[in-house]
Amino acid sequence: MVQVENEYGSFGDDKDYLQYLVKLARSHLGDDVILYTTDGGAVGNLNGGTLVGSDVYAAVDFSTGEDPWPIFELQKKYNAPGKSPALASEFYTGWLTHWGETFAQTDAMQVASELDKILSKNGSAVLYMAHGGTNFGFFSGANTGENASDFEPDITSYDYDSPIRENGDVDNLKFKVKTHFLIYPLR
Repeated sequence: MVQVENEYGSFGDDKDYLQYLVKLARSHLGDDVILYTTDGGAVGNLNGGTLVGSDVYAAVDFSTGEDPWPIFELQKKYNAPGKSPALASEFYTGWLTHWGETFAQTDAMQVASELDKILSKNGSAVLYMAHGGTNFGFFSGANTGENASDFEPDITSYDYDSPIRENGDVDNLKFKVKTHFLIYPLR
């Protein structure tokens, strides 16, 4: 699977642009590769960021703690009938930290419980992040609010309170609860 765009529907809806990305990807990868987009699990995001009626799979992301199944039902409307497995393409194991904030930490058992809600009904999830990392220089990104004064730069750590920490540490509860998910057979 190759993702052609990420959360584009949050700020754009140019279908010619999306079609261009698909054409470019197909020219390099061929027709046997599954292409997909990821957008937030709301009508406006999916309307802008997907190519309804195409062979480009529409995946969703949403906040950990939201009920995933109504979002997966919405996801089906943007994919061909029978071609919409429930996929949270960004299941957040933690969250980013802005400059000046306390390092983000999320409850490991709550994350495991929320992931269980997806896996127990044969849904799928991609952990975002499974392994923390580092952004260098000025590539860490930022968030903005209503105006420029709401600018919130991200720290260069991309640890996201992930099960495998930025430094490779696995001595944490999030990594240890992984054994909970061994109850789900590979399909």
